[in-house]
Amino acid sequence: MPLGSLANRQGRLLADILGGSPERLAPVAGAMGLRVFDTNIAAVGLTRARALAMGLEARSAWWCGFDRAHYMPEAREIALHLVYERCTERVLGVQAVGAGDVHKRVDTATQLILRGARLSDLAAIEHAYSPPYAPALDPLAVVAMIAQNQECGLVAVPPLADWSGARILDVRHPEEVTARPLTGAEVVCVPQERVRTQSATLDGSDWLVVCERGTRSSEVASWLLSRGIRANYLGGGLRWRALARHRGAAFPPAAAR
Repeated sequence: MPLGSLANRQGRLLADILGGSPERLAPVAGAMGLRVFDTNIAAVGLTRARALAMGLEARSAWWCGFDRAHYMPEAREIALHLVYERCTERVLGVQAVGAGDVHKRVDTATQLILRGARLSDLAAIEHAYSPPYAPALDPLAVVAMIAQNQECGLVAVPPLADWSGARILDVRHPEEVTARPLTGAEVVCVPQERVRTQSATLDGSDWLVVCERGTRSSEVASWLLSRGIRANYLGGGLRWRALARHRGAAFPPAAAR
């Protein structure tokens, strides 16, 4: 990794070696960050493609939300992609993008990855919580919990997956559906709070449950599975698709808090 931070560490290391100290360079996870106009980007470790190419049984988890309490005026949106090894639940990499503070999350993930952290370690991280600085649950912890749910059978579909031909259950509120309607797919709209009373109208066919950010849809998918109805949900929610300007996103990318 040709970065100034590592180069400075190597310079000090070289001086120690020349001075007679038997030092070695500590492990490197490959943390990086940059800004593209108003978008912050940060990453560490392996991407899923790289992990699969190395022969690892890699899986992904996605999360989309805010870098601090969503009701704070300075809250900004961020999206996280967590890569982990399925058999050991070892954290392999984290990629983050958004207008908010993504580097804070990647810096934390870097220290954990270097120490061989697993999903349980990431889910249990402690952070300095205060609404102006962070949500009550840090985004890193949330995406780790999403991965743990996945290992328990609640599977997320990749946010940019092709859903043509899928039966979509949209559990957003009516005003959300009106403001950002979905097109180009078979869509049934049932608000989350009405799913239990209207589940009789949902047959046993596979359902892709969607909501704005993946929280409500994951809860509904879990409930449907417990009732014997085949379902999964869209990882990261519809907002992830809109952030990526994916052509499958049929609504404008206006932030919904």
